[in-house]
Amino acid sequence: MSTEAGIWFQNNSYPHQKLQGPPDLPVPPQPDNKAQLLEGMQYIKIEAGTLAKEITTSAYNGKTKHPGHDYFSAVEWFQFAEMHLRHHFRQKGSIDEFLKDR
Repeated sequence: MSTEAGIWFQNNSYPHQKLQGPPDLPVPPQPDNKAQLLEGMQYIKIEAGTLAKEITTSAYNGKTKHPGHDYFSAVEWFQFAEMHLRHHFRQKGSIDEFLKDR
């Protein structure tokens, strides 16, 4: 993996700063409403539990390329996704704090 990603993994966290992805990365569609968002989060929670079990019991130990940080194993991809989600929750907390004073 890249040196930058290696630091993130060592700290088990993204830095608390705005990160810039590749400009050609597609923008995911936004949910239509809060209920759809909550349903999606519940689905992710269930699927993550299933994937965690599969990853820990898999005999496969290859790696796949991340578009900006070289190669990750399945375990590293799983950790990366969790760090990414925590990063977004931290961003949401910052936005909520900013809006609280408005």
